[in-house]
Amino acid sequence: MLIFFLTDQSEICHIISDRLSEHSCHVFTDINKIYDAILNLHNPPDLLVVDYSMFNHEIFNLNEYMEQVHYNIPHIYYNDPCLIAGNRPDHWKQLILIENNFLELKNSEEYYDIFKKIAEVVEDPDISQFIPLMQKPKLLPENFYVTKMYKDTVLKDARRRLMEFKSKTNMPDNLFFLMELLYINQDKSVTAESLRDEYSERIRPITLQSVVVQISKLKRIIKDFPEANYTIIKRKNGYQLIAF
Repeated sequence: MLIFFLTDQSEICHIISDRLSEHSCHVFTDINKIYDAILNLHNPPDLLVVDYSMFNHEIFNLNEYMEQVHYNIPHIYYNDPCLIAGNRPDHWKQLILIENNFLELKNSEEYYDIFKKIAEVVEDPDISQFIPLMQKPKLLPENFYVTKMYKDTVLKDARRRLMEFKSKTNMPDNLFFLMELLYINQDKSVTAESLRDEYSERIRPITLQSVVVQISKLKRIIKDFPEANYTIIKRKNGYQLIAF
């Protein structure tokens, strides 16, 4: 059989071609070149094997295009994302049957053999990981939706709580900015240098000594409002805000 490949990944299609060595395979990466090649043939190819990601399928429909140019060439997408591993050959066989108005092709078994060999290549884990649209999605963790909703709610409550604390204490914006930085990173210590760099970039330039002074002021404000349930601890490598 004469088989034409149209792809953005010629390496993958050359691997497939190697498995179809008894057939005449040609790999194209340009749709205009494959069209010219088809026009110059006395008989069209027996099969087109196409990379699904070559087209925007909302704009371009290969079946409609075939009708417009008056060609009825059997064609499949080797990386069709809608197919399940293991049933590609059967799906492609049915697809070719539909394209041929449900008339069985004379060499249908030969087509099916080709389909099986293509599926073996594109479903090989060592190869499929490099083929667009062939990667299996990761399974969602248990209770993903519930966990995400919970985290979103907690973050909103935390932000509201911080704003209430700022309002009650009449905290200046510069101190509140430092408190926010500490709160965002409350699972770890934040160095005075990191606070200085972030503050200098987003507010105004500030010295390391000024950061230390402002942290001291912030600690005094927190100490005066114990009901807020915040505390700042001086660690060996920086400062850490803890919310009770």
